[in-house]
Amino acid sequence: MMPISIRRISEPRGFTLIEMLVTLLIMGVLAGLATLAVGGQAQRQANDEAQRLYQILGYASEEATLAGEIRIAGG
Repeated sequence: MMPISIRRISEPRGFTLIEMLVTLLIMGVLAGLATLAVGGQAQRQANDEAQRLYQILGYASEEATLAGEIRIAGG
């Protein structure tokens, strides 16, 4: 007697709906985190530039006070 091989007629192929949803969820979370990281960096750069401008204006004001000069911008 010959051994009988039992095989499925059709092998399952592709992904299940749950696998696709989990993959999309993970990709969405990673994209959100990347967006927050980039947005946060831009905000920090803007704050740093504003702080530098504030310091420069403070130095200019102090220099004008010490020199006793009054200057009008654009005039």
